[in-house]
Amino acid sequence: MLYVAYLLLEEGRLASASGIAKILNGTVDEETEEFTSFDAFGSLLTMKEKKAKQMAHHLVRNGYFLQRYVDGEYYLVLTELGKEEAKKLEGKVAPSKGKAVKKKIPSFISLR
Repeated sequence: MLYVAYLLLEEGRLASASGIAKILNGTVDEETEEFTSFDAFGSLLTMKEKKAKQMAHHLVRNGYFLQRYVDGEYYLVLTELGKEEAKKLEGKVAPSKGKAVKKKIPSFISLR
């Protein structure tokens, strides 16, 4: 999750836990199709939204993420600790090519 949040931050985006889960799960839709080139795309095919929310909550409690409330939705923001840990994962994430599904759930916002 940290690494995907870091990649999205590099693209000028914030993501919700469900949005990160979609990328890790390899879900291809209007929101995620531009991120299919991420090496983390599809790397955790079993990542479900509920599990992603639990993991995000754990990472917020431990200081890796902050939550930002924008337009009625909570988005995850990496702290300095989160960025440091995410950078350590660069080049170590192995993508998996699995099934892609279509879903329409707004999960990303542009920072620009």
